[in-house]
Amino acid sequence: MLKIPFKKTEEISFAEPLKSAILNIFNEDPSAYSDDFETLEGLRQSILEPQVHEASANAHLTYYAQLHYLESKFVFNEQNIKIFFTWGNAFGKKEFVSSHNIGFEKASILFNLGAIYCQLADQAGTTSEEGIKKSAAYYQQSAGAFQCILDNLHAWDISSTANTQLNALTNLMLAQAQEVFLLKAIAGKMREGTLAKLAMQVSTFYSISHEIAAQTSLFDKQWLSCMQAKQHHFCAVARYYKSIEVEAAGKYGEQVGWLAASLEATKAASEKNIIKNLSMPALETEMKNFASTVDNAFQRANKDNDKIYMEAVPAVANLDPLPPARMVNPTPIPELSALSAFITQPLFRNLVPLKIHQAASKYSYKKDQLIKSVTDKLNEGTGLAQRLPGSIEALEQPIGLPNTVIERSKEVREKSGARGIETLWATLTKSAAQDWDILKECIALLDQEEKEDEQSRSAHGAKWTRTPSSTLTRNLRDKCYEYKTKMETADKSNEIVRGKIDTNIALIEHLGSSQKELEASIPSSTQASTLALKDPNLKILKQNLDLLNQNIKSRAELIQRIKKLGESDDIGPALTQNAISNSPLDESVLFDQQIKIYQNDIDLSERLLADQEKLMDVITSANKTFMDSRQTNTMIREREEALSNLDRAYKVFRDISGNLEEGIKFYNDLESVLHKLRQQIQDYCKGRSFDSQRLIQQFSNMSMNSSYAQQASQPLYGGPTNYSPAPSYNQPQPQPQPGVWNPSQARPQYGYPQSGGQQTVPGGWNRPPDSYQNYHQPQFSPQSAQSQPYQPRAYQPNQPFPQGYGNLPPPGHSAYPGQYHSGQQMPPGQFSQQSGQLPPPSGYTPPVYWNQSGQRPQQ
Repeated sequence: MLKIPFKKTEEISFAEPLKSAILNIFNEDPSAYSDDFETLEGLRQSILEPQVHEASANAHLTYYAQLHYLESKFVFNEQNIKIFFTWGNAFGKKEFVSSHNIGFEKASILFNLGAIYCQLADQAGTTSEEGIKKSAAYYQQSAGAFQCILDNLHAWDISSTANTQLNALTNLMLAQAQEVFLLKAIAGKMREGTLAKLAMQVSTFYSISHEIAAQTSLFDKQWLSCMQAKQHHFCAVARYYKSIEVEAAGKYGEQVGWLAASLEATKAASEKNIIKNLSMPALETEMKNFASTVDNAFQRANKDNDKIYMEAVPAVANLDPLPPARMVNPTPIPELSALSAFITQPLFRNLVPLKIHQAASKYSYKKDQLIKSVTDKLNEGTGLAQRLPGSIEALEQPIGLPNTVIERSKEVREKSGARGIETLWATLTKSAAQDWDILKECIALLDQEEKEDEQSRSAHGAKWTRTPSSTLTRNLRDKCYEYKTKMETADKSNEIVRGKIDTNIALIEHLGSSQKELEASIPSSTQASTLALKDPNLKILKQNLDLLNQNIKSRAELIQRIKKLGESDDIGPALTQNAISNSPLDESVLFDQQIKIYQNDIDLSERLLADQEKLMDVITSANKTFMDSRQTNTMIREREEALSNLDRAYKVFRDISGNLEEGIKFYNDLESVLHKLRQQIQDYCKGRSFDSQRLIQQFSNMSMNSSYAQQASQPLYGGPTNYSPAPSYNQPQPQPQPGVWNPSQARPQYGYPQSGGQQTVPGGWNRPPDSYQNYHQPQFSPQSAQSQPYQPRAYQPNQPFPQGYGNLPPPGHSAYPGQYHSGQQMPPGQFSQQSGQLPPPSGYTPPVYWNQSGQRPQQ
């Protein structure tokens, strides 16, 4: 079998280009995605050297899946994010090709995936039934990988010249898969007619692959000769098995014809031009042995036919074509949804471009207004419908309580009636207050960080070059504004609900009374009701009331459906796709297209409202006639009014309860979102604070280093100085005298506080004790070496860190305490001449807030 070689690639780095894009395009802090950068770099590293095992194939699929998610967030090309994806050719000239196109990267990944599957198939072998099954499956997966590249050549903007190579490889893998399937069929002792068809399909696949491969100079002569040899060889195999089939049917002359045709194919497979380039001894031996088998069978069959059967032998050209039986197909690469099994979660899943976020907020507002408009109309105009059931029940049951009133009163009591309403209200207002507190804290954190940034900018002037907070926090502030707008709308809804509670609480409390108390409060009207029930207007009222109730039920279902549709309506993918295609964003067109999903429900709501209007006209007319006929009977009117009030109380109770439960759910859902937002803001503020401290410390170190030359010759603590500007680390140092600073010895004990405690900086992070902060400054002149006041460290994502920050500084930067510029750890108690800084106390390890790549480690 032919084994496809791997394409080679070079290492690349996603981190720096993507950090720049996150800062400049998304207006977010790149350090928040440090884990995503690390994961992405690790995935790319895992495919540099493909291995022939399933784990390597899965690694390629995982990286391929993440590339899909990656290109939904970023645009990789010469005009946007420029990353050189470099890959070497697997066939032809062994040269490397580079492209900014991420489609080229995806195609190369799939190419190597196809090569892995091809080599896994060869590794599985054909000596066992299990090996044959695996081998056939792997070859089909390999064909699927190449077919996927073929299907996406245009979408991935890959040159059409690759079409020939990929077509040839796809058919070659199918040929080898069909060949393995044929071996399985032979081992399973299938009928000769079936084997002939299977072998003919093997020959067909090899014929197609050779015909396509010969059109390009990419494949060497050995590969072309192998394809051509197998094309003729398996044609011979197919004709041989066909001869056995016709022999069993007693067609001896035809048997000789098929064997002659098989011999003709074996000779074609052994042509000199093919064999000289083949250089595959095993295949050559197999073809030679089979040719001998066919020749022996032909000699025997021809002799028997001449002496015994004497049937006419058809010419090879007159034999019917052998129909092939295809048993293999390319196994498709899993869809993106299925590829999710290979990844824990998409990278950069929370990253949303600012313009997309703003457009999504506008659409969300438009969508909410549309839903509110439709649902408000559906909730209007049912006043009469809420009265009429009570009017009719007052006549149908003139004594005692109707069953509906008894059931509704029981339901209200089970839900604690008016007291239950007040409990839900208390829960809602408490949840609302908690959400407001979190949101106000988020805004206050952003305001405080921005204020500190502006103060530092004013204090340090042109030296303070980091990005202003107002630029970095634009996305976070937009989120705060979005949630603030939603909560203000919810507060107005709460006021309406409170008004309904205050207006109807007495009725609800009355409905929740005991059955005995309710019966005592409802008048009876026995005789008058009997007469009123014979009124023909009552029948009209009941019929139309049933229709109106069905209409109300349909509207309630429609309201729930529209709300559910609104919850699932997300315009984000459409906006993202628009951004990826680099097309101008026409919000009105995009919004109008998206909002069409509500059109069917809007049309239905208008029909229901039109039907309601007609019903209400009929009901109003019939009810007026019915009521006029009973105006003289006070008892009926009083009972009817009492039952109508109870009916209205129940509906108001259900309405208020639903409003309160929906509001509580809204605030609970929003609380989890606000917690995440607050954590994100806190992380941002902490990063900015530490960055500010770093910058201020750098300014302080530069100032102190310039003062050493002037102060080194002055007496230390009133004693003589033995400071040498060029101390030797290889020679014994003079012993210190009392009160005299000696740079070769650890700092005197009085230079450090005895408590050993940690001080807390804003944001809850710890920093070293003041003694360590002062340690960076010389202590020999208390009047001139004052500690710098604490200021929060600023975050400066687009300012590159000094090379080796946190470990080895470049020239011009102060050395980190306890290290030489050479990168070797200083012995305890020794002084760095180049940095002019004292070593830390023995056993003290200064905290490292940033790693060498410029990212703050996870706390």
